[in-house]
Amino acid sequence: MTLPKSKYDKDNYKAAYWAGIMDGEGSISIFKHKQNNNYNTFYSNITICNTYKNLCLEAKKFFRTGNIISSKNYGLGKKKVFFYVASNNQAEKILKIVYPWLIIKKSRAKIVLKFQTFLKKNIENVILKEDILNYQILNSL
Repeated sequence: MTLPKSKYDKDNYKAAYWAGIMDGEGSISIFKHKQNNNYNTFYSNITICNTYKNLCLEAKKFFRTGNIISSKNYGLGKKKVFFYVASNNQAEKILKIVYPWLIIKKSRAKIVLKFQTFLKKNIENVILKEDILNYQILNSL
């Protein structure tokens, strides 16, 4: 097997690595936040969860976006858990980088990327009840 020698290949290998981490240690989600009876706010989110803080720090360094948060220490023998988190446009940016190499979570990434396109058309990020039917089409993909 011959490895490509382009100066951009190193980033491709790193993107593939992070796709593997995302498949194994990550989550790709869309959340609904109910504002009141008239509308809901939706947002996309990606998370990488690990007990090794440096993994989260390296993710933030590679993607140049996102935040790191940690859990409480739940007692003797329990390790602290760290979360690398990115939402909405940050999540979209990351998913566009890792999408070609995702395997397990590729279908979820596709839904989130389409969802982000849908939100950009609806600038205020407010979805009326009749718009929810259009959103449900994304879930059927």
